[in-house]
Amino acid sequence: MAIGAVGIDLGTTFSAIAHVNQHGVPEILPNEEGYRITPSVILIEESGDVIVGNYAQQAAMVYPDQVVEFVKRHMGDDSYRFKFRGREYTPEELSSFILAKLKHAAELRLGHRVEQAVITVPAYFNDLQRRATMRAGELAGLKVLKLINAPTAAAFAYGLNNAGKNMRVLVYALGGGTFAVTLCAIAHT
Repeated sequence: MAIGAVGIDLGTTFSAIAHVNQHGVPEILPNEEGYRITPSVILIEESGDVIVGNYAQQAAMVYPDQVVEFVKRHMGDDSYRFKFRGREYTPEELSSFILAKLKHAAELRLGHRVEQAVITVPAYFNDLQRRATMRAGELAGLKVLKLINAPTAAAFAYGLNNAGKNMRVLVYALGGGTFAVTLCAIAHT
């Protein structure tokens, strides 16, 4: 049985997954290693198995030809391919590995299937990059309900945590690979 949707911050350097708990409070779900953020790093092993996260990040120095980092920078680029042992991986496939890792961790923590997600993207992402992100979600077994600009998601979260207040907010979205600023008005009626 699938319940609700999760929110995923598919980051350039780190990614995270969250859900709204039974008390109506959003919370970040830890990965299998117990960390609330997962490095957006992928290791393709000699056997073809894929490892995402902390171990892949640690393996980058030892196995640089088998590790992919910063794949988000290639989303929407049809010419980019990561090649290892005669196999080529698209940015969508690589990003789907990260999303699948997050999805699996959420399913373990929540005790049910996760089938729907809202995913953040940089505000500057164009249509090709957004479609590639949606495709990555589909490859990971997710129905992507919406893509939300990261600064907009931050403003939503801030607004929800300050219910009943009207304010203007300057949101800085400072990621590992991006930086965006958004000015917004939060009004509660």
